[in-house]
Amino acid sequence: MRCMENLGDLKRTLLTENTVSKVWDLKDSAIEGELTEIEGQEVHLVLNRVSEKPKVAPIQEQQIGFVGVEESVEENPEQVQRVRDIESTRYIQKRGGYSVLSELAQAPQRFKDLLDRVDVSRGTLASRIKEAEGIGLIEKGIRKSNGSPAYTLTEEGEKTKEQGDKKAK
Repeated sequence: MRCMENLGDLKRTLLTENTVSKVWDLKDSAIEGELTEIEGQEVHLVLNRVSEKPKVAPIQEQQIGFVGVEESVEENPEQVQRVRDIESTRYIQKRGGYSVLSELAQAPQRFKDLLDRVDVSRGTLASRIKEAEGIGLIEKGIRKSNGSPAYTLTEEGEKTKEQGDKKAK
């Protein structure tokens, strides 16, 4: 424990242990880190200085381009619509964004159906769906025919898709 002897009064907490190795969590008021021992020998030590995070003023409520609309902005309907328009425009410019809206304009679809039809990875599709739900372009519902979940285009989503159609021409 050569390094540990030089580090002073760090609080050590055993995270994991097996027959050969131990991993320790290290903390004090100024340093935090992790120490790995194999057969009693220190083999890996990672330390970070702990600094108090600066208190940052809240993001300006008027700032545009975030998913969701800040509460204080909702007092002005014109500004809310402007933010949504910008978010929608950014959404259709992202990889797979327009394709998701285009597929859902044809009929409500399950995630698996969208994954088969939209040329993006599973993770990207999940992100696009979450973003679209967040800005009100699509919603998740239950099909009446068989009770399976499906995504549908909202009225705002239809407008955004039409906006994308115009830009594509």
